[in-house]
Amino acid sequence: MKKVVRMLGLCALVALAFTSCKKNDNTNKVTFKATIAQPVSDDRTQLNSGNYVIWLEGDEIQVFDENRNAEVFTVANEFNNQTAATFTGDPTFLAKINEAGKYTAFYPVNTYDATTVTMNNVPATQTYVRAQDGRFADELFPMHATNNDEGIFEFASDAGVMRIGLYGPSNNFQVNKIELIDANPNQVLTGTLTYNILTREKTIDANAGDVNKVVLECNNAALNDELAREFDFVVLDGAFATGFTMRVYYDETNFIERTTTKANLVEGGHIHSMPPFDITNF
Repeated sequence: MKKVVRMLGLCALVALAFTSCKKNDNTNKVTFKATIAQPVSDDRTQLNSGNYVIWLEGDEIQVFDENRNAEVFTVANEFNNQTAATFTGDPTFLAKINEAGKYTAFYPVNTYDATTVTMNNVPATQTYVRAQDGRFADELFPMHATNNDEGIFEFASDAGVMRIGLYGPSNNFQVNKIELIDANPNQVLTGTLTYNILTREKTIDANAGDVNKVVLECNNAALNDELAREFDFVVLDGAFATGFTMRVYYDETNFIERTTTKANLVEGGHIHSMPPFDITNF
């Protein structure tokens, strides 16, 4: 990577709103403040206790100009674990971004060629991580942006989150895994996103198997009879528009099931938070 000699002075703003179905109908803002970096496999975002997405040391963004030249920018170390981050990189490329020109940025990048960029796969099987551990959508949350006239990148995402809360008999129910099945059998929930470098037009390569199902491995997470445990599923835009079936496994093969036909649309860049379910009512 090129020696860091200058910081980008402008902050790229990503405003991702949490849509809530809770009784008070609150909307919590999730804000990225970043600027712009060689694709690596462990790029990620995390949620802190205030439901803000934070940047981690080593996070990188790939930027392309109108001639498809690419440059890498990396989060400055002093912004580790911050919602507002400045990224560092080649000052020559930075100067061009601040001129009137079209640049696109992607995060996290897996591979790219002369015309397209491929993001990390949004997998059909994901792993639950406790909220207190702070990890969120590890490697799963693809974002992309085009700069405005001031060189600022406003990121958007084609993936969102379905947040499911579960509670049940204290120390008497452990969740082995949870399956969410879209009521529409043709709705693609997970897969690999590929974008045109200049236009950001996307194509989706769906994961093999049931395209309308996503599985969260929960490692026998224990439920509580008073405080709901929250489980996050990363899915592509448009999921659950006509309802879903939830299967909660208490061992490898046995589960309890609940189906809703109510629209629970998950939009890209949003977290759709369901009211908690009591498993004793399944």
